[in-house]
Amino acid sequence: MHGDFIDELIEALDRIGPLDHDRLKEVLILSGLPEETQNLRFLAPNRQVLALRGANIEFSAVAVINNRRVADWRLQGWRRALSRLGVHPSWGKGDPLDVLLDRLRADPGITKLMAGSPKAYTLFGILRRKPPRSDDAVREAIPVVALPGLDAKGLAQVDDFETGNRLLD
Repeated sequence: MHGDFIDELIEALDRIGPLDHDRLKEVLILSGLPEETQNLRFLAPNRQVLALRGANIEFSAVAVINNRRVADWRLQGWRRALSRLGVHPSWGKGDPLDVLLDRLRADPGITKLMAGSPKAYTLFGILRRKPPRSDDAVREAIPVVALPGLDAKGLAQVDDFETGNRLLD
């Protein structure tokens, strides 16, 4: 995997906080990119914990998505409707990965943005946020879509998707 490309993916995450770039780089190198015929590649387990903006946040980079295959990977028609029936927004204490990936695949705006990108890959992660010093506070799981090279309009679209698809525990 080319070093400049790894740096671009990681820099696209800078908007969420001061993450350890070296750890993320190691995860990306060890896990690799999706093959030409693969829609995505899941990454090795990783987690970074930060105290930021009055909350404790935990970020995990979970997958690299192949933008060249997004048009075929997105959920459309009856598959999109079926995914909405089978996925409930209340993920409880389970892993929200499937819910958030299905929501990404079913969102025509985000998938169109990814498919039209000149960049080959998008880094997908999950940000968990919980207010500090509160054992029983509501915890959020927020999708993170790191698509390098976006303009202000593209970043706003990604932010709207992330904010609109957060899950509460």
